Amino acid sequence: MGTISKTQNIGFAQNNDTYTIEVDLVENLGQNLIHDVVVTLTIPAGISYTSSVLDKGVYVGGPNEWQVGTVLPGETVTGTFTFTITDESLIPFAHSFVVTVGSGCNSCITNDTLNVTVTGVSCSNVQSCLANLPAYDDDTAAGVGGLVAGDLYQTTGSGSAPLNIAGLIKIVQ
Repeated sequence: MGTISKTQNIGFAQNNDTYTIEVDLVENLGQNLIHDVVVTLTIPAGISYTSSVLDKGVYVGGPNEWQVGTVLPGETVTGTFTFTITDESLIPFAHSFVVTVGSGCNSCITNDTLNVTVTGVSCSNVQSCLANLPAYDDDTAAGVGGLVAGDLYQTTGSGSAPLNIAGLIKIVQ
């Protein structure tokens, strides 16, 4: 048994964006059935659980557990978990998926903990990161377009200096 870690880069991230983590953590390398297998999820502040697709078992939200059940000899169980960002200021998000078993061979599970760090980044090409990010000549045009303080937009590059270069703007007051 052991711990594995990975980092997942989700690109430019904002509130209400979603991302998915693939988990292929539960693998029975032994010759015995492993019973009552449970994967406990640590869901960090700033995100909420959205959905999951599981090879086997069910997700129970109260204790944040993926209740796998029995894992056969040689069987690998996988799942994907999707989360929604509720507070982008808390990026990076540190997830932990910890496997426990009720009975069977603990040493038959290849890894008992998966740590995933989910990071957000900015992009040099804003349009490729946010295909739906609106474009305006300047703050006045953005305001007419309905944007308010705190909103992001990209400049078209055709506004007056200093907005005569295409780029990313956050409206502040």
